[in-house]
Amino acid sequence: MPFVCAPQDLTASGLIDTLQRRIANDPSAEFAEACAQAERIAEEHLAGKMTT
Repeated sequence: MPFVCAPQDLTASGLIDTLQRRIANDPSAEFAEACAQAERIAEEHLAGKMTT
C-alpha cells in the first residue's frame, strides 16, 4: 500500500515519525488515513489556486 501524507506542516524527521507510526496500521485504517491525507492535499492545492 502506498504511503500518502500531506507534508506541508512536517519536517523531514516529522515525516519519518509519521511513517513509523502509521506503518503499524492495519490495511483498512491506513487506507482511510491515506484517503484523508489525499483530501487534505487536494484541498490545500485548490485553496492555493483560488487565492491566486
